Amino acid sequence: MNKSLVLEPGKKVSREGKNYRIAEVFNLSKVILVDESTGETLETKAESLLPPLEFEPRKCDEELMLISEEAWETANKRYEVIKPLVNKGGRTRDQVIERAQAHDLHVNTVYLWLRSYEGSGLLTSLLPKTRSDKGAIKGDQIVEEIIKEAIATEYLTKQKKI
Repeated sequence: MNKSLVLEPGKKVSREGKNYRIAEVFNLSKVILVDESTGETLETKAESLLPPLEFEPRKCDEELMLISEEAWETANKRYEVIKPLVNKGGRTRDQVIERAQAHDLHVNTVYLWLRSYEGSGLLTSLLPKTRSDKGAIKGDQIVEEIIKEAIATEYLTKQKKI
């Protein structure tokens, strides 16, 4: 496949066997590149650039590999629920209610999945959400210590309150 090289900011190119994104083009002797994996910038001549490499693993590909088999199964099951309704012109609320009842779901859940999937067109939009703050302390550390101490002295004692 013969690829042409476009020298515009934002376009992908390769140099010395590695992909970069063009940050800025001054002229044919000065181009600024960004290594997307490290964020480092590099100044080079345009003549040293080639079309982007085809099979370089992208960060998102690596992230997709980390998704569990159970999460993919969940996304596929959700897609099977909404599949007859996706991008359907003239879709009625009764049709959505019917799909929700057939799968023992709330109507709002089906609408949420439809919006997510139709907005992106990606199966990953149906993956279960994971909380990144689970177990994290959300308040001030001093306040947390006072609360823990109060619980321990007032409620976690052998003596009952009258």
